[in-house]
Amino acid sequence: MSELASRPRLCGGCGSSGFGPKCACKQDYYFGAQRGDWFSHKKGDGAKKKEGRGDYGREDARVAKARFEEGNAHHEQGRYGQAEQCYLEARRIAMGVHGEFHDRVGVVSHNLGNTYSSMGRYDDAMKMLQESLRCYKNTHGDRSKEVGDALKAMGATLLDQGRYDEALAKLEEAHGIFRKTVGTEHSAVAGVLTTKAGCYFHMGRLDEARAMEQEALRINRIVHGDDSNSVAISLGNLAAGLAARGMLEEARINYVESLGIRRRVHGELHPSVAAMFNNIADVLSRQGQHDEALKMHGKAVKIQRQVLGEHHKDVADSLVNMAAVYDDQVKPDEAMDAYKEALTVYTRALGIDNRENADVYLNMAMILDSTGDVSGALDNVREAVRINAKHGRTDQWSDEASDLLRRLESIE
Repeated sequence: MSELASRPRLCGGCGSSGFGPKCACKQDYYFGAQRGDWFSHKKGDGAKKKEGRGDYGREDARVAKARFEEGNAHHEQGRYGQAEQCYLEARRIAMGVHGEFHDRVGVVSHNLGNTYSSMGRYDDAMKMLQESLRCYKNTHGDRSKEVGDALKAMGATLLDQGRYDEALAKLEEAHGIFRKTVGTEHSAVAGVLTTKAGCYFHMGRLDEARAMEQEALRINRIVHGDDSNSVAISLGNLAAGLAARGMLEEARINYVESLGIRRRVHGELHPSVAAMFNNIADVLSRQGQHDEALKMHGKAVKIQRQVLGEHHKDVADSLVNMAAVYDDQVKPDEAMDAYKEALTVYTRALGIDNRENADVYLNMAMILDSTGDVSGALDNVREAVRINAKHGRTDQWSDEASDLLRRLESIE
């Protein structure tokens, strides 16, 4: 879901970026100089809403469609809570209009599941994706592309939870469906290969991950062209695999190529451009170029704050990256400040008990432990363990938090 935020806050009158009056439709922003445009837009928006509800305020399929599109816009800008509310309303109306197992219910449930996955609410995500799967099977058949899409989304959600074997089973099934329904050289095949590569990457099967990313890149070049966002994404994923193998200069070259494509496709102020700055910074940091890495992370944060807002998850991700560089430089005060700011942003974006907060608490505990502050380290690692337990988490980071807690309690 890292490539989702594709609609920056641009003025509906002049196209410039920044702040201004926001229409109730949540779709457009206007500066003072374009207030006439805002009022015209708002008036037209009201007419659309009235038309969608019918002459007598009746809720119907058009209202569901409008709420669904609102949900998509919110999701793309990382406003997951607002996206959830729009999708829930669209789903309720669609079920009333079309019945429980209609394709439209499946589509809304699918997107709602993706939103829950982005929020770290994986149980809710799987429930919605399973509902979309039932709807697609009912409407399109058991081996349709839509069924493949739902299975791929379920595989991605399982991947995010570290359930790699289960994820691969879903992804293999989706891959088989795609090969039969759309052929071997289709964007859906490239997408499922990329997700499978993510599983292999985390399982340490780096050669297999690299081969799949190269195949996904080849398909995307054929389908979308060399200078496309899909190719940029594949290059970034391939670079990540190279970095994991310690091939840092090769990784940097691929990241830089991906960055160039993203700038040409999206312009300078776009979340995917910020993502590449962060990735290049990670390579620079591993090469010992810490000051250059901090500059790159700073560029990423500046773009994200301007485009996505101060309290977006991506901003917190970049702050965590900066904190890690400060930690590598043995600058505990600067690292703690960055982690604390990230904690605030994660909490506002995702809620107090999100999984990212657990990792931040663990990192803060390790820094405090290294400085001899056992009491402060204990407070933070206990929060990490508590959040991990709430999510039923069993991975490397949850194990590390539990081990640190036991060690600190033994010397308290």
